[in-house]
Amino acid sequence: DTTNFSLCLALIYANRIIAKLQAEDEEMIKTICPHCLLSACMLLSSKYLDDNCVHLSKWAELTTMPVSYLVEMEKILMKIMDYNLYVDHREFQRCQKEYYSDLFVKLVRMAPDPDEDCNL
Repeated sequence: DTTNFSLCLALIYANRIIAKLQAEDEEMIKTICPHCLLSACMLLSSKYLDDNCVHLSKWAELTTMPVSYLVEMEKILMKIMDYNLYVDHREFQRCQKEYYSDLFVKLVRMAPDPDEDCNL
């Protein structure tokens, strides 16, 4: 199922980004909105999996974020991941078995104060 594959890839991407930022920039990770991170990771995973992916204007509508913000997030996340979206099949299978709950917990724990602006 493409949706499950996209979600699993998005969670792997989010995990990679969180791990890299924890290792390199503890302060930046405190300002990242989980909704923004997961939305951008879903956008990247859907593009990776589908040559005819959902148009950015639809993503903007679904996420309530401007297209320009989505484009900027996409660039930033790609740079953080060293432009590598490939996921080994073993890592993907591990995600399907283990990561779902663990990664959702990480994203929830990252949540900044709801009254503050979302940054990425």
